[in-house]
Amino acid sequence: MRDLAPILSALMLFLSAACGGDDGDGNSAASGDGDGDGSTLGDGDGDTGGDGDGDTGGDGDGDTGGDGDGDTGGDGDGDTRGDGDGDGDTGGDGDGDGDGDGDGDSGCRSISVRTPQVSCPGGPPPALTVEEVASGLSSPIFVTAAPNDQSRLFVVERGGAIKIVDPGNGAVNATPFLDINVARNGNEQGLLGMAFHPEYASNGRFYVNYMTQSGGLRTNIAEFSVSGGDPDQADPNSAQELLSYSQPYGNHNGGMIAFGADDCLYIGSGDGGSGSDPDGYGQRLDAPLGKILRLDVDNPGDNAPGNMNVAQDHIWSYGLRNPWRFSFDRLHGDMYIGDVGQDRWEEVSVEARGDGGLNYGWNVQEGDHCLNQDDAVGSCGSNAMVPPVDELSHTNTGVDSVIGGYVYRGAIPGLGGYYFYADLNQQGEHPVMRAFVWDGDGGRCGDTTHVLDTQLTDIAGDISSFGEDALGELYVTSMDGFVYRVIAE
Repeated sequence: MRDLAPILSALMLFLSAACGGDDGDGNSAASGDGDGDGSTLGDGDGDTGGDGDGDTGGDGDGDTGGDGDGDTGGDGDGDTRGDGDGDGDTGGDGDGDGDGDGDGDSGCRSISVRTPQVSCPGGPPPALTVEEVASGLSSPIFVTAAPNDQSRLFVVERGGAIKIVDPGNGAVNATPFLDINVARNGNEQGLLGMAFHPEYASNGRFYVNYMTQSGGLRTNIAEFSVSGGDPDQADPNSAQELLSYSQPYGNHNGGMIAFGADDCLYIGSGDGGSGSDPDGYGQRLDAPLGKILRLDVDNPGDNAPGNMNVAQDHIWSYGLRNPWRFSFDRLHGDMYIGDVGQDRWEEVSVEARGDGGLNYGWNVQEGDHCLNQDDAVGSCGSNAMVPPVDELSHTNTGVDSVIGGYVYRGAIPGLGGYYFYADLNQQGEHPVMRAFVWDGDGGRCGDTTHVLDTQLTDIAGDISSFGEDALGELYVTSMDGFVYRVIAE
């Protein structure tokens, strides 16, 4: 039998690092989320938180386009954008601005809703594994890169530091890029997210999501700038608070922040914690909790154009429980949301670029099911509630808490368009990485041959997050201090 001590040690680290808070219910839950069930993402559920050629085009050419040209666009122009314009931008619009809307503009703005046209895979994805990139980090919970910066990775540690890692040799800079004071008395607290401004190369601005305990527990979104004299050092005195809101409990704090194709900053906000959303924040439009928020970083006091016109500013969509990790497809701009379930269902939802104002159902529904398990499916909610594209039942072995990931847009053949996500596994087993292709119409492409379900035997600890580098390659952080790169076997 394998020695479980290292894994249990890593698990305990995670329970003190990324999970639910003290709920005052006198139970023995590891998450402190109000239900006494031992969850590890503060979610109250005992979880964590047709051609056979291997391409994704169905044309036998090994590309991901379905057009026979060997590119990954599906447009016959030989670029990797799927836009038919041959310009090599990241927008699919021919304007070279990278936002996919064809307007060539920059700055937070309202953009048109994309009509998805997805080519489903013709065969299964290639076999994958991971390779170690860096070690010795302290509770890493995210990894990212600055736009067009291929020489550095930035690793977010829950304790408040951001470390720079050389992706080639794994060297970790001795001095952190940034190190700030954060609240981390409860689980799911600390420094939780980071995002670079789309024009970071010229303006040096980046953003962090972190918790403080001054006058009560709060979520804070702040802007920092890089030091004028050292690109490997942020200026700690440059902090400007853009948004701050109170957290009624210690868990379900979300944490992800990312810029969309519209150059607005999106923020994942949990429902405030405890269990079953006792204050109903998920469905309330007068509070920032249980939402995807959207912020114009140049005018943070205003409600960004395209947001919902409701009592609470900055709401983009709602009905979420704990969207620990969400992301945008860098090719099309669609948003993929991994929303941690309670005690029955984990879910992944997808919305087309620009399609805001959606209600994902919490706390009326958990996944595509009524929250009250005695209710028959379909007897709660309404047609206005958006069902998940994928959901996982806790009755399945290895399903704990969903860790949202990314749509792959790197260089591994046959993998473009697959969305990767994982389970945070707390059962002493290796974590499981999963993938699917969105069909653009509320479901997944095809049958199980288009689904990846791989146990990552090279990772002994729990997966805390996915990340991308500047080229769209996929990375994984684990709570035992490692950063891994996803590669073909």
